Amino acid sequence: DGSFVSVDFWGDSGLATANRFMHDYAEHAELLGPHLKFLPHYHLFDTEHDYNSLCWADSKNKPVKICAEDPDGVGSVTGQMVVEEDLRQLCIFYKVHRESDPKISGSAFSPKF
Repeated sequence: DGSFVSVDFWGDSGLATANRFMHDYAEHAELLGPHLKFLPHYHLFDTEHDYNSLCWADSKNKPVKICAEDPDGVGSVTGQMVVEEDLRQLCIFYKVHRESDPKISGSAFSPKF
């Protein structure tokens, strides 16, 4: 059967609710197996100026930075840290997706993610 469920996940690593959802969702995603097409999206934005360590740039010479909201205000976690974690998760997601079984192409959810 060629039926599948497509899930677009919107969140970021700085949101406790997003992390809790991913943890709780993993069991259901595994049950769907090859019938699931999972695609993560992260709440990132760009700007020319970094305000209070919200941004990450791969080079200090680049005027555009990738930024995320600060999840805990005056706490120790910064928007830059959220961006770095979101990028790390995307790298893992796409690596797992490329290495997945060709018979389940497009079914990229992995508990490793």
